[in-house]
Amino acid sequence: MNLTESTAQDFNTDSFFKYFEEESNGQIQLEREKVFFAQTVDSTNTRLKSLLQETVLDKNKSLKSLHKTLLASDTQTSGYGRLMRSFYSPKDNGIYFSFIYLPDESSFNPAFYTVSCAVAVSLALEELLGIKPQIKWVNDIYVGDRKVCGILSEGFCSPGADRVQAMVVGIGINLRTDILDLPEEIKDRAGGVLDSLGTINFSRARLLARIIFKCMSFLDGGSQSWKHVVEEYKKRSYLDGKTVTVTPIVGEKTNSYQAKVIGINDEAELEVECTDGSIKKLSTGEVTLHEN
Repeated sequence: MNLTESTAQDFNTDSFFKYFEEESNGQIQLEREKVFFAQTVDSTNTRLKSLLQETVLDKNKSLKSLHKTLLASDTQTSGYGRLMRSFYSPKDNGIYFSFIYLPDESSFNPAFYTVSCAVAVSLALEELLGIKPQIKWVNDIYVGDRKVCGILSEGFCSPGADRVQAMVVGIGINLRTDILDLPEEIKDRAGGVLDSLGTINFSRARLLARIIFKCMSFLDGGSQSWKHVVEEYKKRSYLDGKTVTVTPIVGEKTNSYQAKVIGINDEAELEVECTDGSIKKLSTGEVTLHEN
């Protein structure tokens, strides 16, 4: 991968591995040649998906060689979330990264990736910054009523494959929004994890190292980690008791309906009570807070 090494202070390979080795203490291994830091990229997810595609086309390479490849960048020029919605990624004011993880063929659960990473981010923020993040089902992290992080998990299949061969998980975390001139479309809902903390001694590399350690620990644990991860996910639910608009098929609002959130079940599905009293379990789709 041809990338220019990030020159940002304390956001580079050396700093990351210093903190990661402290976090892991030998429990989780990352290969240095699979960890990349860049000054700018279009999108960390886009870059890793391209790397997967290039590897599939090279008969001398195997996808296994990309397992746990990590790419982080100071900024993204075309960061995106679900439905290719733009993710604002200003320079030196966030943590933008993606990693490749090859799933266990025998117990593949696509929800496990988003759920595990949402819990990993929440725990790391709570432990290092003392804030109380909540998870807005299915893939957003909130502090107060502001979104501070988005997570996007994408499956990769090579031509002719009958299963997902690799997952690319992208995570974008806003650090400060109180000092930014935010785009109009996100001004009312975006927040940063440092907005309420004033001036503090903060290391992006340390936060990234803790998040990656927790992500890999959960994912490596597979089905044995699921119960613990879901319990943590449920405890942090941002939507419990709130009235929401449910869009069953993301992007198609014609079938949207209003409901009240009951909670999250053991399968990480969102349970809602409809206006007619019926209960629905959502494993896909999108929910937004109902506007009066």
